[in-house]
Amino acid sequence: MRPGDETTVDGRLFDGRYRIIRRIGSGGMARVFLAEDMDLHREVAIKVLQDRYNEDAQFVERFAREARAAAGLNHPNIVAIYDRGQADGSYYIAMEYLDGETLKDVILREGPLPERRAIDVALQLLAALRFAHRREVIHRDVKPHNVMVLRDGRVKVADFGIARAGDSEMTEAGSIVGTAQYLSPEQARGQHVGPESDLYSVGVVLYEMLTGRVPFTGDSAVAIAMKHVQEAPVPPRQIVPAIPAELEQVVLRAMAKDPSRRYHSADEMGMDLDRVRKGLGVTEATAALAAADAYAARTMVAAPPAPPTGSYPVAPAAPPQKRRTWPWVVVLILLAAVAALAAYLLFNLNDSGGNDTPTTTATTAALTAVPDVIGFPTSGAVTTLQNAGFKVAQEHRFSSKPKDTVIKTDPAAQAQAAPGSTVTITISDGVEQVQVEDVVGKQFDSAEAILKGDGFKVEQKGKSSDSVPEGEVMDQDPPANATVDKGSTVTLTVSRGVQQVTVPNVLNFTESDATQALQSAGFDVATDQAASSTVQEGNVISQSPAANKKVDKGTQVTIVVSTGPPPVSVPDVTGQNETDASNTLQDRGFKVASQDVLVTDPTQDGVVQSTDPASGDKAPKGSTVTIMVGRLPP
Repeated sequence: MRPGDETTVDGRLFDGRYRIIRRIGSGGMARVFLAEDMDLHREVAIKVLQDRYNEDAQFVERFAREARAAAGLNHPNIVAIYDRGQADGSYYIAMEYLDGETLKDVILREGPLPERRAIDVALQLLAALRFAHRREVIHRDVKPHNVMVLRDGRVKVADFGIARAGDSEMTEAGSIVGTAQYLSPEQARGQHVGPESDLYSVGVVLYEMLTGRVPFTGDSAVAIAMKHVQEAPVPPRQIVPAIPAELEQVVLRAMAKDPSRRYHSADEMGMDLDRVRKGLGVTEATAALAAADAYAARTMVAAPPAPPTGSYPVAPAAPPQKRRTWPWVVVLILLAAVAALAAYLLFNLNDSGGNDTPTTTATTAALTAVPDVIGFPTSGAVTTLQNAGFKVAQEHRFSSKPKDTVIKTDPAAQAQAAPGSTVTITISDGVEQVQVEDVVGKQFDSAEAILKGDGFKVEQKGKSSDSVPEGEVMDQDPPANATVDKGSTVTLTVSRGVQQVTVPNVLNFTESDATQALQSAGFDVATDQAASSTVQEGNVISQSPAANKKVDKGTQVTIVVSTGPPPVSVPDVTGQNETDASNTLQDRGFKVASQDVLVTDPTQDGVVQSTDPASGDKAPKGSTVTIMVGRLPP
């Protein structure tokens, strides 16, 4: 059983190293699984090639070669590649697992992004491309789906080199590889792809962030690709008038049909975006190219050739001399004159000829503002749009907005559109309902990853347990298999392990009192004994663990009970008179008692014959030593 199979069971060990947790995504080329690297104890994302590519030896070789190239791209804004290999007949890549969401999800949820946030995302995307382009790696599939936005705002780009694994730009079915909405014109034509192609895609992504929609749509990938080749995009400010004019110029230059008219490096585009963010305006080159393209778009006259590379400074420079800028003024004036003449001739020829052949939409039909139907119930929105002269198409998506209300229109409200054209309304299906997975018994990190991957927020609370290992989920709320709103919070009760208890201080307690105090606090008690010259016999000298230390409830505490002072050797006082012997024994800490014994030798009268305990024996300090004193009979 392989990770690519539909029947894959969570917990399956893949390639002897990666334990599959769950499937987190799929695409036309590969499927992606969340897994645990059992060697390094970290979560990774495993991307496994689809079966039809595994059987193409040439494709697999390119896949492996590009995986090696991508693995060398070590940059903060690029998803790290950890490993690659083959297992169970499938080729795979192990990469960094990120706790975040795709930029596409962010745009779908939030609609047009604030300009500063869009610029910040674009700058991080450009930082990743700059690093790759300097190492001669072209992404070829830049789109919001491949851009991860982390919780802290950082951006990471995925799938470097993967889109380039196949040289063919067409699949067997004739669809263009990659997402057609973001392809550069040269990709659509199957021509050479360079850094400018990636920058065109960045322009499309920036367009979508600022407007909430892609510049070109169509019924098929080929139809969309042809629009990239043939049609000019609607300027972003016609969709969202609040977009700064300079920012629109950056987008339009990045999306120029001719690669020579675009930015030539990620640095060049990033510098313009940074200038816009700081309120400095775009460079002269961008302003001139955008102005020329705008005139060409309005007048249907081809834009003049791009100025030679180097005609405009890449870095901020001193204001140019008038002699360098006046040719552009002349060009623009000529363009305006040609446009006016063309419009005059076109109008008069059609008007005087008496035929009904239509000219262009711009000269024959007045545009109408799209009514604002956001928040309308579906039936009311349809009626309003139809009364305004539009056709209506519908699409649905889950949303926090009330069910069966309009949450978006395309074109946007108040945008100018031709009567009879189609307005697509997006209708809320309400909040998506999701079943809560059973994560009781899993480690918290794994349980959290599973729930967040299903779209839930996760809260944690701890609880002590004598039976559940520390860090393991004991309970969950809502319970397993409950159906709740996607995005709601699941509270996990996580084991803190055995309860920690403070050891009471029982020093100098009697043995019985100490035992009772420790057992009442939940501890087992063991007893040992030792002599002490300072602690009264029967009282506690020491304890282990020490007093006031926090340990697991039920831990054994050992107390040491005093047996009194340590024993002392009895000195040899035999042969001494009674007085001297008594002094010697008292100096050693003993009490002295005397007892007479009969002797016949006059020299032994009053002399110590022996002691009890005997000399050399050990006796407790303070105990009594009896001396046997010789006495002659009367």
